[in-house]
Amino acid sequence: MTSNGDLEPKTWIKLVWGFLIAGAASVLLFSGGGGLNALQTASIIAALPFAIIMVLMIVSVLITLSKDWKIDRKLRRRKREDRVKGEFKEEFVDDFKEEIYNEMKDELYDDFKEKIHKEIKDEIVKEISKEDK
Repeated sequence: MTSNGDLEPKTWIKLVWGFLIAGAASVLLFSGGGGLNALQTASIIAALPFAIIMVLMIVSVLITLSKDWKIDRKLRRRKREDRVKGEFKEEFVDDFKEEIYNEMKDELYDDFKEKIHKEIKDEIVKEISKEDK
């Protein structure tokens, strides 16, 4: 505040602040019988707002990490489900194709056999009927 946002404040400003801080510490040290206790108490009181902010930041980071972990877990689960579905689909389609192929092969074989059997029977009947005439 005293340097108007300058990152390199003037030397006299640094000296003033140094003397003010040293004076406050000296007064606390030399006041009465518990000077050191007073200095420690003042340090703790001055640091308390920063400690509260740090605790809030830790809570915030934990919440964010928890959300990220849940999102990552959902992504991994979705990938795993897609992989399992794909494997199942491939296996099921292959088995299904093979089963249908075998069924159709058997049906076509039976149909073809019946048709040929009927045609041969008809030809034999025609030949026999021709010979009888």
